[in-house]
Amino acid sequence: MSFTIDDTLADMKEAREDLKRHIATMPEAHWDAKPLPHCNSIRQIFVHLLATDRGVLAMLKGEPFEINRHTERHDEAEREIASLSPMQIFALHDAIGDATAAFVDEKYGDAALDTPVTLWGSEGKIAVKLGQMCQHTAYHVGQVSLIRQEVEPDWDYFKDVFGVG
Repeated sequence: MSFTIDDTLADMKEAREDLKRHIATMPEAHWDAKPLPHCNSIRQIFVHLLATDRGVLAMLKGEPFEINRHTERHDEAEREIASLSPMQIFALHDAIGDATAAFVDEKYGDAALDTPVTLWGSEGKIAVKLGQMCQHTAYHVGQVSLIRQEVEPDWDYFKDVFGVG
């Protein structure tokens, strides 16, 4: 069976699920912890992810998107999740991911993997650009893991993330 856009969309969903596994059992009090210098809190990481993921959807739709941390879209995401619980934030993050997947499936579902799209100011192949979204999420999973290990030295990483241990 050949690799398709559906496989890339499944990878994007798995990246979001991996992020959730890293924080599903984390105490809510740790969402705003900044245990290291120049470290964002997990809540701030989600603000960034929400703003960026919304931007990706906008760019795929051909809408303008400014690539800058201090944008209206970023500020809107920050206000929106400031008082939300982790479960509400997960749901919002999933909804944006699902909306992006639905749009990609509708517009590019039957397209070749090398169909050109423009994301983050440059043109590239759809499969590569969507793969970069997975890389972006994975990068932030690493940040979340580091923060969690700092605030919870006894955290059982292997149990929570891989279900073993």
